[in-house]
Amino acid sequence: MKALPKIVLFAAFLLLFGCSDGAQIGQKITEIVKKEKLENITIESEAASGNMERKTYSLVKLEAQIDGQFIRIGNEYINLGQMETMTVNEKELIIRF
Repeated sequence: MKALPKIVLFAAFLLLFGCSDGAQIGQKITEIVKKEKLENITIESEAASGNMERKTYSLVKLEAQIDGQFIRIGNEYINLGQMETMTVNEKELIIRF
């Protein structure tokens, strides 16, 4: 029984610090969007076929929203902790996963 509290504490520790990177990234993206007055966000990710998929969403029309450590697009949440790079190109933020 003594091991159970240690396991719970370890799981809480992993959850807390595993989410903090994504939350910090989400906060930074929010700052960049406001500072640069960005209008669109583009998500680039590798498809199962190995090709890069590229989808653009409007921040102005609220097609995409930053929600803590996630980008919310409709009912889909994308974890920012898995992001590889982000680039500002004019009024667009490009995020690559």
